[in-house]
Amino acid sequence: MAFFKWVSSFLLVLCLFGSATGLKLSESISSKFLREANESEVFNRMVEIRRQIHEYPETGYEEFNTSKLIRIELDSLNIPYDSPVAKTGVIGYVGTRKEPFVALRADMDALPIQERVEWEHRSKIDGKMHACGHDAHTAMLLGAARILKRHEEELKGTVLLVFQPAEEGGAGAKKVLESGLLDKVKAIFALHVASNSTVGEVWSRAGYYLAGSGSFKAEIIGKGGHAGLPHFTIDPVVAAASVILSLQHIISRETDPIDTQPSSWPPNSQPTVKDYATWLGLGVTWMEGGDSCEVLGEIHHFNGGSAHPLPRSPRRGRNGSEDYEWRSNHGRWVQCKTRHRSVHVMANEALSSHADVRTIPLQLFMRSSFTVFSVDLNYVITVSKLEGSTKTNVIPDKATISGSLRAFSTMGKLKKRVEEVIIAQAAVSKCNATVKFLEEKSPFYPAVNNDKRLYENFTRLAAEMVGPERVIESPQFMVSDDFAFYQEKIPGLYFGIGIMNATVGQVRVHSPYFQIAEEVFPYGAAFHASLAATFLSDYALGSQDNDPQLDEF
Repeated sequence: MAFFKWVSSFLLVLCLFGSATGLKLSESISSKFLREANESEVFNRMVEIRRQIHEYPETGYEEFNTSKLIRIELDSLNIPYDSPVAKTGVIGYVGTRKEPFVALRADMDALPIQERVEWEHRSKIDGKMHACGHDAHTAMLLGAARILKRHEEELKGTVLLVFQPAEEGGAGAKKVLESGLLDKVKAIFALHVASNSTVGEVWSRAGYYLAGSGSFKAEIIGKGGHAGLPHFTIDPVVAAASVILSLQHIISRETDPIDTQPSSWPPNSQPTVKDYATWLGLGVTWMEGGDSCEVLGEIHHFNGGSAHPLPRSPRRGRNGSEDYEWRSNHGRWVQCKTRHRSVHVMANEALSSHADVRTIPLQLFMRSSFTVFSVDLNYVITVSKLEGSTKTNVIPDKATISGSLRAFSTMGKLKKRVEEVIIAQAAVSKCNATVKFLEEKSPFYPAVNNDKRLYENFTRLAAEMVGPERVIESPQFMVSDDFAFYQEKIPGLYFGIGIMNATVGQVRVHSPYFQIAEEVFPYGAAFHASLAATFLSDYALGSQDNDPQLDEF
């Protein structure tokens, strides 16, 4: 059914855009937009904008000149916008200015890196560089804006052009959401340059794509003194060294490299479902009687060895949560509130005799088809900063370590273990320790989690534009992007686009030698424009239903 709806939608898009421009039926909308993006008017302007931004990079929440350039370009295209959004952001509007709304996002901020690439348009600001491609993201979205404006009368809704500040640790996406301007958006898309891929290739995957992340800082307090008399001191630097090594044992000795289930429980224990959920650090709140639960997860049922979404009726709740209700096989109503797609909840009538889910023995829980499990236990813990004495002959009173945590779905458990290890290991060296997770300054980023239906439609569209052999199902990466904040509220898709060619080789992002092959720009602009236009047309097809489901468009 979904395939036939997609074919119908595709034909509708051909009619909508072909009638006004003489488009041949043999040319898909994605191919047409790619052809338009390669026109000198569009391509040369994208290159010019990117180079201007690259020469004058601005870090998070300081993108004032970048914002001004964007506004000037939108004015020249007669595209209305809201500004400032989240201090320096801009949101433009192309289309009917009525529902449905779909959003395209480009981040704008640079990094505090000294550029070492020798070329005509290198950064003119000491200590700052666009080393992650956000200058290109902005240029490509402005290129898409130009294409969409040409076809504004054919759009079946409104495209929001989200130029976002402070992706690099500043959680700019979170502040854009707080503005309320995206409250009615039905889907959101974003691309990122992929330095490991050639121009014309695209990368993405359904489900978890990029890890969640956050920062921590720990102070290890001892007793200072002369470096030649260590026996009169309590050395916090030595304690810090032990802490750093012990943190890595969480990765090597507390996670099963193959299985996501706990490898062992205390001898003679009989863990329950509640114990297991707590062990995973999933933040599960069990309601009265056990028939209802609040989980950070996505609800599925188990059938023949594979998981399928349960029939559900979503209702938007407070703080962006959604209430899902479904009737299990044995006729009992169950309700869950989901905020993060982190956990699968599977149900089977074999356990219907248990009045309280919390008390089900884990062994029975696992043998049946009713289980709660973590999607992953993949972690990265990096201690990137260690501070002690400023003198070589002084043992300091305290040492400070700072670093980052990365995980897909079990950040709660990881934070708990990091704090436990730091405090306990410091105590072994007779030191005290305090641990702070720096969420006030830089909120923990959730994991980028791509909507399955958006991904499926993206792969079809991408195959039309670049060929199926250049559409790559990506592995997961432990890097992060604050696009995940949008996905907590809105179905979203994040994808990578190749930037290497014969002269620009593979140089990873955040490198002072980072470069981009500018021939990628037409692909980025065309993908943005095509995803927005086809989504609106697909949604228009589904609007005849009383309550259209995004998962079915």
